[in-house]
Amino acid sequence: MRQLGSIGLGLLVLLLAGCPKQLPFLASLDEVPGASSKASPTPSPLPTATPAPAFLPPPFTLPLNSLAMTVKPVSLPFAGEATIPIEAREAILVLSRTGDVPSGFGFSFDGATPATSGMPTLQSLPQAPGPSCGTFDQLLVPRGAVPQTPGIRASRAAVDPPFVGARREFIVRSVPVTAICYAIGTHGAIWVDERDQYRFSASDLLHLSRQFDERFPRITETYGAGPSGRADGYNWGDDRVNVLISQQVPQEYGGFVEPLDFFPDSFTESNYGKRSNFGKVLYVNAIYGVAPLLNTMIHEYVHIVYYGHRLEVYSRNHGKGLPLGQDTSYFGTADASERWLNEGMAALSEYLYGSSPALTYRAYIERYVVNAPEYDLADFLRLAENDAANYGGALLFSAYAHGRHPGFVKAIPLARGISTAAVDEVMRAGLRRTFPDFYRDYALSLLLDGYHVDVPGQYRIPHVDLNGDFGGMRLDGVTSSTVPPRLNGVRYVHVRFASGKGALRIRNAGEMQGSLLVLAPAAEPGFNGD
Repeated sequence: MRQLGSIGLGLLVLLLAGCPKQLPFLASLDEVPGASSKASPTPSPLPTATPAPAFLPPPFTLPLNSLAMTVKPVSLPFAGEATIPIEAREAILVLSRTGDVPSGFGFSFDGATPATSGMPTLQSLPQAPGPSCGTFDQLLVPRGAVPQTPGIRASRAAVDPPFVGARREFIVRSVPVTAICYAIGTHGAIWVDERDQYRFSASDLLHLSRQFDERFPRITETYGAGPSGRADGYNWGDDRVNVLISQQVPQEYGGFVEPLDFFPDSFTESNYGKRSNFGKVLYVNAIYGVAPLLNTMIHEYVHIVYYGHRLEVYSRNHGKGLPLGQDTSYFGTADASERWLNEGMAALSEYLYGSSPALTYRAYIERYVVNAPEYDLADFLRLAENDAANYGGALLFSAYAHGRHPGFVKAIPLARGISTAAVDEVMRAGLRRTFPDFYRDYALSLLLDGYHVDVPGQYRIPHVDLNGDFGGMRLDGVTSSTVPPRLNGVRYVHVRFASGKGALRIRNAGEMQGSLLVLAPAAEPGFNGD
């Protein structure tokens, strides 16, 4: 679903459950709810630290006159404590988390003071900015067991092929809407709610149909094709995408798709209490005029492709083993856990094939950039589904993943795994990287994109300039903490060393990845040790 409208949502304040134990080597207990000066119990003995990750990218240096910033992924101790000596004026610790972290986690910079001035000023790399994203609506809870009988897809009479001037009744969020067909292209038919005809000219809608047809082959080449009528067992009378432009679409959305439209309404009404329009239908808001329609159609069609594949793959591998149209078990927790991928890839399609970016999209990215540590990238509904920062983060990840692995957006809907497991599966096959390794690179890219002309390509995000246009990521000015990033989250910590020397001590990092950025005279390495 493509969301429009105001993003002035109050940020929800989230308290971490429980109170992490104080670590003896920490200088302070910043950010720990209920922390006091009382000594904490001595932690129990910990197992031996696990080996370092299998892959660490090589370090690189960004020059600036007599200074240089060295960027180096570092091994963190799964359990136990590690010390990394540092010789530098400033250091930034980048933490990315994709799994469990022990309760005894903590880090401390020795000989450091908090830095509050943001990233050290280097050269800026101008890049073209772009848009962000939207959402789906509610979770669907079946009223009963999914029928085991075959033939659900063919249990309703086919819808007749459209023609210009035809009238048809659509069901939009349980409300009947009468629409008139204004344009028919090779790949889509455009219908307008009879109440909204005054908003559009026939020539504008014909032009819109032609624009969609022109882009359709490139969209399907990148994302794959959606369900294909009788070839996939559907009893559709016409295989075109039906675009319904209506004021009945909720005002806060530019558009949405209803994946239950893949099933006949005799099935959806009895099992979900919802009517179906049985076909590939895009619901687009009429009240915003003609300008955003093309982007919204592209965005929503990508959702149809995604759902078409995911329903079938999930049914085969995780549901009852029935083919698409006979098993809707994907709906619910699996669907919810993947919305960050679904929405991020749909928003990316607007950058790739849409018209000029919308200002709303830039606002979504901006909201994420200033609050990134607050979000679990893969838990789209944890704060609120309509929190704009969710979409900004999802878009940035999809843009980065597509830039690193051009087959990403086509491979994800076909992956057997769900959510982050799907990303791990695709990245292992395409880049020989695990999801934690890839996410570590992504965390660095959020910090370095648009920062310096010498930043390697693997740390840049296409279509945006996070430092040049959005001011870069928020850095925490603390010297110690026991608060890890959220699951599938990031955290950036910035300190200074008045003496030019210090050390990072970190303990019980669990399934967390880290990188260090150090600013030092160009003749000095910045690290004392490997």
